[in-house]
Amino acid sequence: MIEKKKLACSLFSMVVIFSLALPLLSPVVEASPATEIRDWYELHAIRYDLAGHYVLMNDLDATTAGYEEVAGMAANESKGWDPIGVYEEGKSFAPFVGIFDGQGYEIRDLVIARAEEMAVGLFGAVVGWDEGGVVENVHVVNANFAGDIGVGGLVGLNGGTVSNCHSSGNMTGDSRVGGVVGLNINTVTNCSFEGIVTGYSILVGGLVGYNTGNVSSASSGGSVVGERGVGGLVGLNEGTVRDSGAESGVTGDEFVGGLVGHNQGGTVGNCYASGNVTGDLRVGGAVGYNDYESTVARSYASGSVAGDNLAGGLVGYNLGTVRNSYSSGSVSGNSSIGGLVGGNEDIVRNCFWDEERSNMEMSDGGSGKTTAEMISIATFTDTKTAGLDAPWDITTVAHGETDGAYTWNIVDGESYPFLSGKQFITHNLTISSTVGGSVAVPGEGTYSSLAGEIVILAGDPDAGYRFVNWTGDVDTVGDVNDRETSITIQGNYVVTANFEREVSEAVILGIVAAVIVVGLVVFFVLRRRGRAAWPKGRSV
Repeated sequence: MIEKKKLACSLFSMVVIFSLALPLLSPVVEASPATEIRDWYELHAIRYDLAGHYVLMNDLDATTAGYEEVAGMAANESKGWDPIGVYEEGKSFAPFVGIFDGQGYEIRDLVIARAEEMAVGLFGAVVGWDEGGVVENVHVVNANFAGDIGVGGLVGLNGGTVSNCHSSGNMTGDSRVGGVVGLNINTVTNCSFEGIVTGYSILVGGLVGYNTGNVSSASSGGSVVGERGVGGLVGLNEGTVRDSGAESGVTGDEFVGGLVGHNQGGTVGNCYASGNVTGDLRVGGAVGYNDYESTVARSYASGSVAGDNLAGGLVGYNLGTVRNSYSSGSVSGNSSIGGLVGGNEDIVRNCFWDEERSNMEMSDGGSGKTTAEMISIATFTDTKTAGLDAPWDITTVAHGETDGAYTWNIVDGESYPFLSGKQFITHNLTISSTVGGSVAVPGEGTYSSLAGEIVILAGDPDAGYRFVNWTGDVDTVGDVNDRETSITIQGNYVVTANFEREVSEAVILGIVAAVIVVGLVVFFVLRRRGRAAWPKGRSV
């Protein structure tokens, strides 16, 4: 483990030094016409001119020429794709410093099986200089990558710019593992990932494993699993994460967060996390460990949090600043557990949590509110509200609308606050009923609802029937035995209202009377038969 840490530090130092020195060491070159990429052979040839300008002209998949030779499972001695841009510890560092424009096309079915190698991705290492070091507008779909340190769907080690990119599939490594970038020291913007990210050690994120640069307008979904420093979007953040969100389920041991596992001197702002988070120590719905001189602002978490020690709906353990944020998910654990913050040693200001939904009346910071208060704009604007030092930058909007002039929007009385421009985050709620009744509110069928929205449910039994309960995806249903209740939307749910035939009091009395009459008849018949069989002259 010590050798691994030394190796990782050496890797990081090498990337930083090289990225700073390269502009001084490399000559300025004249812009040249872009090279068009139409098959796997041409994509593979990029490695022979790492400063070139390339454009993808069509999708590439398992049926495209060259797949078996350079990109499939059997390629390169069964190691699959050989990443473009090389980093080999103690041997060579030849990063991609050109421009690759995918033009929105897909690169599908890539396989990489290099469990002992660093800098694993479509591009292994990318460094920015002049106007190069750019990977943009490309979708890596159905990828299966395995590496050691620095594994990402688009780039293993990024010192350049990755923008407008998407990846999906399975990313596996030891540390610095992310759905899009393994280690980022520069810029990742407007990127997303959907799939499974697995790290056997530290610094594992749904989008970026380790960030010291800028991550913005990004999102991730699926699942993220690791040990220490595990986040739905970023494992370890020493830079900036803003205007981003994660819907990933997250599982780890220590420093585990729905958005960021460990925020170490970094800034998290205008972000959300809606996935469920499970860990042991320092576990948070948004950030597991908000370290010294770190900030979490204008952010929220709505997923459930389960931790052993120092677990909170928003932040597990805070040594920095948390402000203008809230949480609404359930929280459970053994010690130092809080509705908003599990343990706090610095600043928590202008923050709230839902006491009812979290099942927590205590928090080491913030102010607890009822669900009704959490969906009321007055809670966030009226300074008479307990815990509100200054009004939030928030306004009311109609369902389905957003107002970008404000940081926060709210459908007053219907939804929790959400970040402006983020109301497009929706989930499907499918409602049905058994024989004997129907769902009067909101009706039966499939409805699109906002993440965090509270939907009223009302079951309506037919004559002669009664409501029994709600079944299906009922973890966020207020009371499964109440025909008039509510459900908080945190994912795609299917619920069913169950009814059964009602037996009236008159029917019950009739049945009881019939049983009594039948019993008496049987009794007297048996008694008469018994006397007839008794010997004459004997008395009873």
